[in-house]
Amino acid sequence: MANASTVVTTLWESAGTAAFYIAWTGDDGNGNVDDGTIPVGQGWYVVLGATVPGAVTVPTNLYDITVEDEYGVDVFGGSLANRSSTASQQEPPQNSGETGQFSRMVSGPLTFKIADASQAVNSATGECIIYCEKRPSK
Repeated sequence: MANASTVVTTLWESAGTAAFYIAWTGDDGNGNVDDGTIPVGQGWYVVLGATVPGAVTVPTNLYDITVEDEYGVDVFGGSLANRSSTASQQEPPQNSGETGQFSRMVSGPLTFKIADASQAVNSATGECIIYCEKRPSK
């Protein structure tokens, strides 16, 4: 993709918690966004995802984010779909349509994705922060 990018960095990690910051830019020809790898490991739980649309070139309204495990399962259960193009939002992982706040155990790196069909604004930008916590094994 021409000029598309997704950069994942560890925003902070301390006392068993971490925040992973994802900055993304859509392709300048079709708006598609590259996937990114979130470096979590075994024993980590995903607890919250926050999204911030670009300040200058906003994404398509109701664009869809998934954060997938090694099996291709969205660990947020669809709760990061339909993101606003103008407002910052946050959502916890969901569990099979149940209501309430859940955390989701993961066993390895996660893949950040924005569905190509949902984000079509050329050179749009945005941010996503994934909050995790490490729990001791029992």
